[in-house]
Amino acid sequence: MKGSGNTTPSSLPSTAELDQQFEMFMEIGGYPEEQRVTMRNLPADSKWTLVQQHKMRVVEKSPSEYLEALKDTNLSPKTVETLSLALKGETSFWVEDFIKSGGVAQLHKVLKGISEVKVPSQPQKLLVTNIIAAFYELMRVEAGLKAVMCFEGGLSRIFESMSFLSHGRKINVLKMVAVSCVVSPDIRAHIIATLIENPEFVKNIVSCATESLELATIVYTTYNALFKFDDPGLEVVTGLFTSSGIIERAKVIRTRDNIPDALEIQLQIFEDNLGEDDFRMADRQTSTADPDVLFKSLRSSVAGTPIHDIFLTVLEHLSMVRKSGKAGYICWDLIDRFIRVAAMQNANDVSDSMKAFKKITTEMSVDLSKALQQSGISEGKRDSDLLFSSVPVPTGGPPPPPPPGAGGPP
Repeated sequence: MKGSGNTTPSSLPSTAELDQQFEMFMEIGGYPEEQRVTMRNLPADSKWTLVQQHKMRVVEKSPSEYLEALKDTNLSPKTVETLSLALKGETSFWVEDFIKSGGVAQLHKVLKGISEVKVPSQPQKLLVTNIIAAFYELMRVEAGLKAVMCFEGGLSRIFESMSFLSHGRKINVLKMVAVSCVVSPDIRAHIIATLIENPEFVKNIVSCATESLELATIVYTTYNALFKFDDPGLEVVTGLFTSSGIIERAKVIRTRDNIPDALEIQLQIFEDNLGEDDFRMADRQTSTADPDVLFKSLRSSVAGTPIHDIFLTVLEHLSMVRKSGKAGYICWDLIDRFIRVAAMQNANDVSDSMKAFKKITTEMSVDLSKALQQSGISEGKRDSDLLFSSVPVPTGGPPPPPPPGAGGPP
């Protein structure tokens, strides 16, 4: 049996492998991000020395010994850290022995106990982080993947832990989901059922795409793996991802320069699977369903245009416009037209741009005022009041009509 405790210094691995092992070393060591930035600039041989020294500190134990250690009521994060390193370095036979001895079940039991704590302590959070690392290393054998993902209530607790996991561990979780979707129909069905029962997990997954391009890559990889097959319940899950803004996020990413090749590939697969009609449908759903999502989408669409500063103020107020019913539909349809037309004004011709802006504002403010009046907004300061007080009135013509109830015709 290969002993983790007998690790000795060896020649440098490839740059990719070294970076992966060094990131794991820093993750397990709990180094703060500020320190990690500095450590990433160390010479390659220094990084490798630190990785090797850390591996040599791992105390060799048998699977049954690790199981007994996991049952300790005062289980330390360090114990699980050494376990994750053992799972990474030992043979597949050692890993399978650990699974058969009940090691995965015991890890889930520890995770369940922490999940029942209302506010986990920092050591408990670190313990969860190291458990996720151990789960990730168990993926290299099929029995381990199934034991991790299909343990009763285990997948839900893994998803719940993402609220405080580090960047690297979130990637681990999503990689486990993506791999499971591809290699096992049974696990894929379990994942679909879990997401349907817990829609908030979908929102957490999509929100990861806003944290970094690396996380965005694995988010869309996970989505594409999930929808690679035609399984029951996928239509419901599709709706959850769409309402959580996964299409809008893809559009925002598309506006960025230097998108990594891996992300470009996943976005292309994502867009090809959706099709142009789905993108248009998402635009319409955004216009009538969720003002907060619409606000972010429209703000992004006018970024860099001559009317960005004006619309930033206006959109903040428009986010309160009623979002349901016929009147809400009319409001958002008008807002959508307003933004799209105004955003195309010529930035090099201030006079023509302002005239066009004035004309659009005057015409559409009348319709918007009527729509807001129909929507039943009557208490406090109306959205239309806020709108007209926020838009600077261009010179050279009369101001827009006043809102309903403000002393003039609606």
